[in-house]
Order: sequence, then C-alpha cells, then structure tokens
Amino acid sequence: MEVIKAAVMGIAAAMLALYMKSVRPEYSSMISISAGIFIFGFALICLQKITGSIQTLGEYLAVSPVYIRILLRITGIAYICDFASCICKDAGYQAIAAQIELLGKLTIVVMSLPVLQTLMSAITEFIGA
Repeated sequence: MEVIKAAVMGIAAAMLALYMKSVRPEYSSMISISAGIFIFGFALICLQKITGSIQTLGEYLAVSPVYIRILLRITGIAYICDFASCICKDAGYQAIAAQIELLGKLTIVVMSLPVLQTLMSAITEFIGA
C-alpha cells in the first residue's frame, strides 16, 4: 500500500513542481526535494523489512553475521548515494551528482574488500589442498 501512496504523492509533487516552475522556479526545486525525501521515507520502511528478511536468511545459512552486515551496509550506501545523486541532478548540479556516485562506488569497493580477501584465501586453500 505504501507504493500507491508514494506514487500518488510523487505524481502530485511533480505536477505541482511543473506548475511552480513557471510561477516561482525556486519553489519548484524545494517541492521536488521535499517529495523525494518523503518518498525515501517509504523506501526506508521497505528497507527495514528487507533487512529483517536477510538477517533471518543468514540465520538459516551458515554465513557469518559480519558478511550480512557488510551486505546490508553496501545496499544502504547504494540507495543513499543514488538518492542524493538524483536530488543533485534535479537541482541541476550534475557534477556534484557524479562525485556522489563516484564516492558511493569507491565506498562499496572498500567495504567489500574483507569479503574479497576471505574469498581469495578460501580459493587458495582449496587449490593448495
């Protein structure tokens, strides 16, 4: 049900922002950003459900909780950077949006290094054994 609420709110905000763009352009950006933040709140509700499901799956599988936390953090970083980048693009700041995207990608690579190191050591043990 949250999806319908968010979609209707997004459409209404887009229509209002389009109207305000010709009347008061500065309000158009504020409406767009406010709607984005509101819809992001709905996304956080869904993200909490996903987090709970992933943790439950992690309990059934023989996976270290450290890797589950890394996976959840990487997912959160991707969502936050995408959201911030889209807001910057809507405001007309493509260069800042590109820098946010780059920072997000680099952060994800850095956070995934422990998983890569564990994978490489497991492959080395398998080949060496």
